[in-house]
Amino acid sequence: MSGLDMCKEGLLTLQFEGVTTGQRFRAEGTFVHFMRGRFPQTVLTDLDPELRDATRSELPGTKHVISIWDILPKISSWFSVSLGPRCMEFKSEFDELYRLESTEDFELQWNQTISMELTTQLTRILNEVRNMPECEGVAMDLTFSPNLKLQ
Repeated sequence: MSGLDMCKEGLLTLQFEGVTTGQRFRAEGTFVHFMRGRFPQTVLTDLDPELRDATRSELPGTKHVISIWDILPKISSWFSVSLGPRCMEFKSEFDELYRLESTEDFELQWNQTISMELTTQLTRILNEVRNMPECEGVAMDLTFSPNLKLQ
């Protein structure tokens, strides 16, 4: 059995659903055995907390990554209240993130996406506070970006 075949066998072992935590620990241990004691750098899984715990326990030093396919369907429920009508726009911006091919591009786009959203939310909150009838003023020690405009 070649190294690639062993890797495929180990990955297939980890794909079984409906297994107990103990079985997951054994599956990951078997995977490491097939890989001749070498631990993978990254393990891609779903949102299952038991699999995350098994990975942490049996594959120390291995990065646990959640699949984008498990994250995308949940975005609207996670952010719909805080984003309101901008939720779909934010989701499409977020969709663009996983199509990026380099870490540098991702970091840049992520920071821009989050920065725009935080600026929008901060603007909304400051306007609400400023327009409160019982508020005579707002003391702020904030650094504003040149793009931030209070409406």
